Amino acid sequence: MIKNKVVKIIISMAFIVCALILSGCGETTANNVFKITITNMNKISNTFDNVQDIDISELIIDDFMNENDLKKIDTLNYQDIVTTNNAMNTYVIKISSLNNNVVDTIEVNNIINNVKRQIYAKTSQIKSLCNQSLDAKVDLKNNQIKSLSELNNMIMVNNTRISLTRNEIINNLKNVKNIKKEYSSKPDQLNSRYTKLKTSLNTRLSYLNNMNSILEVKHLNLF
Repeated sequence: MIKNKVVKIIISMAFIVCALILSGCGETTANNVFKITITNMNKISNTFDNVQDIDISELIIDDFMNENDLKKIDTLNYQDIVTTNNAMNTYVIKISSLNNNVVDTIEVNNIINNVKRQIYAKTSQIKSLCNQSLDAKVDLKNNQIKSLSELNNMIMVNNTRISLTRNEIINNLKNVKNIKKEYSSKPDQLNSRYTKLKTSLNTRLSYLNNMNSILEVKHLNLF
């Protein structure tokens, strides 16, 4: 009889110990997820700092279509441009095409900066949530912890891709800036360089949009 009681006590104690161990493991796993998430959100911020923003002044052509250029065109009537002076007509078309390309490049750059601000806001909130969870100020549910884990698995691929766009964009921007002042004599060459810059910026934008979409979905699950 006494022996049976001892066995029951031992079994009960074993169950309690196992429960405590499992509880501790669950807490440790959750804390690891929080810490990994904080690290990843910091990595994204570091990537954004490293790739840097392009200031609009770097894209605008100073004194573009200045007074002298306009006087050249104003001295010719429509018939002159079309029939008598094909060279001027071609020049006007090239300058117009260049202008459109500059505007498009600036627009892509503005969109990039806007998406980056959205990402910053979400990553800051998620990082704050994880810090509060580590401090036991917030108790996240299992599905929320799972969302964080999934976020970590999905988002860093795009972060790496964004980082890899850095050198190409820096080089393309440098190539544009090198001949910006020569736009009137090299409109085709400058136009081509703006196209390359715009293409590389669009590539970065696609990765940023992917990152933002992932964050948006997981953000909704967390808040």
